[in-house]
This record gives sequence, C-alpha cells and structure tokens, in this order.
Amino acid sequence: MPSCRAAVLHCVFPSGYSLIIALVYFPCLNLTVDYECELSDCTGFIEKCFDVVAFDDIIVLGDMNFDCSTSNVGWNIFHSFCDDVGLSRADTFCKSDIQYTFFRESMMQHSVIDHIFVTDGLASSAASYYVVDEFSNFSDHLPVACDFKHKLHVMNDRPSNRSKFKQVKWRWDKADLNQYYFRTFELLKFIDVPTFELLNDNCDFLNVPIGNI
Repeated sequence: MPSCRAAVLHCVFPSGYSLIIALVYFPCLNLTVDYECELSDCTGFIEKCFDVVAFDDIIVLGDMNFDCSTSNVGWNIFHSFCDDVGLSRADTFCKSDIQYTFFRESMMQHSVIDHIFVTDGLASSAASYYVVDEFSNFSDHLPVACDFKHKLHVMNDRPSNRSKFKQVKWRWDKADLNQYYFRTFELLKFIDVPTFELLNDNCDFLNVPIGNI
C-alpha cells in the first residue's frame, strides 16, 4: 500500500493450505472525514488483495489505533469490513485477560488498540490470546499473540478470488450526503474562481464571478 499502512502476505503451505496475513498500522483515531477516508482506503486495499487469490483463512493483525467499542468511529468502519469479509477477533472463542496493549507512562494512559482478527475457522480453534511482555521491549506497545490448534487442511469450497463477495463502486449519491457536501465545500473553497465576460441586454460586458451565478 503506498501509504505503508498495510502489507499483505500470501502463504501457501506444502499441504496446499492457503493463508493470507495482513499486517496493519492504521491512522490515529480522530473525528474527521479525513480519518474515515484514510481508514476506509486501508480496508479497501486489504479487501482488494483478497480479491486476487484463493485462500483458506485470513489473519489481519497489528496496531489498529482503536478499541473495539461501538462508540468508536474507527471500530465501526473496521467492524463493517469484518462483517463483509467474515472476520472475528481471535479471542472470540477463548478467554483473554489482556488489560492493555498500549501504555504511555508519562501520562498514565493505557488502552487495547492492538488486535488480531481471523476468519471464523481460525477463531474457533484459538487456544490462547495474550500479550508478550518482555523487558527487551522498548516500545509503548505490547505485542499481541495468539495460539491456534488448527489443522492446515484445504477447504473444498474456498472463498476464492472474492468473486462471491459483493462488488461495489463508489457512488456519491449513495453516501452520506451531508459529509459529501461538506467535504466538497472544504476542498473547493480554496480554488481561485476565474471570471468571464457576460453579455447583458445593452450589449455591455460584465465581469461576473462564476461562483455568483
């Protein structure tokens, strides 16, 4: 991905088992249209990668910069993506006692913003979900890990090439029109509008800004 916020790897094992791993670093949460667009670009890129290969399972993991709360706009966008693709958080079927994955000591801030999401087949075979807390870690994030008890078998009915998924196109009139109008205004208001000559009834020329017509 050009912004370096997502990297997707396709692994094929000797048995033929096909696994897609997407490593992400999503933008920091903020309540702007730019944030929603950037995060949607990330999920769109990842889903496009799913569209080009046949696979048995998917893992999406990394620093997502949001907690899994319905009041969080980042989570709502990503949750919609998970519903479309068929992903669940890896600890859906196993117990987890993770208190935080991010900790800023200077401000005493902590949160769970690093996650692992997998296809349902992997989620049901998850044995443990935990953070790796080691003294050698100098980051303010703790690595998240998950152990699976999963047989690497090839599915007979792979969701290959995403052809079974709904193909969509951008439609301005099917989006949030208030945001569309607001964003259009924000982008266009800085454009210097040229003037042109308008002929009136007396055959005199008037200079009229285009924006006033």
